[in-house]
Amino acid sequence: ACIEGAYQMRQLRKALADNAPRVQRLLVLRAPARGLDQLPDAFEGTDILVLNDAQWAQVQPLLFVESSNTEGHRYVIDPLQNLMMHYEPEQTLEEWLKDMTHLLKVNRWGPGH
Repeated sequence: ACIEGAYQMRQLRKALADNAPRVQRLLVLRAPARGLDQLPDAFEGTDILVLNDAQWAQVQPLLFVESSNTEGHRYVIDPLQNLMMHYEPEQTLEEWLKDMTHLLKVNRWGPGH
């Protein structure tokens, strides 16, 4: 799920074309995160943050997710650290792309805007 999610994030960013520089990718993992040095190319250009249990306990309430299992969930957070959108693992890349295209069209955050 993790590798597939990273691949989808990369594909989304590529599909955004001229808006791609306005989107940063961050993969948040819970410790222990083993094998980070062997991640596939899908993670290239993705920042990785590994949180211990105490750090995760502080972050999780900010995500407004009722489920205790957040594996594979995707979040869109604006530059002011507001949660803008949340996607369940089963939601498609096409849904995500449609929403992101609209969001980037209506706001002016990011390089050159």
